[in-house]
Amino acid sequence: MLFAPLKSAYLHYRHIRDIRRDNGMGICTDDVAISARLGHDLGYYNRTHRAIPYSAANYILSHIAPNQSDSLLDYGCGAGRLICVASQFPFSRIVGLDLNKELCAIARSNTNKLHSCRVRPEVICDDATTYRVPDEITVVFLYNSFGGDTLLAALSRVVESYNRAPRRIRLAYLNPKEHELLMSAGFLTYSNRIYISWRPTSEWRRTQIVRFYEVACCS
Repeated sequence: MLFAPLKSAYLHYRHIRDIRRDNGMGICTDDVAISARLGHDLGYYNRTHRAIPYSAANYILSHIAPNQSDSLLDYGCGAGRLICVASQFPFSRIVGLDLNKELCAIARSNTNKLHSCRVRPEVICDDATTYRVPDEITVVFLYNSFGGDTLLAALSRVVESYNRAPRRIRLAYLNPKEHELLMSAGFLTYSNRIYISWRPTSEWRRTQIVRFYEVACCS
């Protein structure tokens, strides 16, 4: 494959760059290190819990442009990279949710070790399908989390929170495999999209898109 060497070189460069960012923040969210710590095959870990690249996290959060009236919920926070990056932005509250107890322990350790933050992220180990979404949440993030009925059940908890306290709630969805499912659910409107970077093949490009939605109903 023509682009295989290019992809391999790029991923190696990004891996080294992300480790440096980890070190600068005082945390460890590197996929290789975390998968080894959990005793997981790296390929399996990358399919289920791959950390968002630092460059993508900063780009997406800058696009959202939060202020002190915003609170963030990260569904499937994994080792906590996104919530740690979000702590450098002016959110009033940041919540990372994951069902995996080992990953939650790692994420808590990371948030506690942050060299600096505007607000210290919270890590909650719970089932997204039953978790009561705090009524101040205004931004929801999804990446390498879940799909199908589990995704719809989790987002119905967001709608319930909206119904209790109507407000603007934005959803940012990186690598949005379930876009059509979300559109058919009836409680979201699609607002816009961005690409976090360019890739030379259609499948590789697909993983670089972020779609944005807003809660649009009260039922």
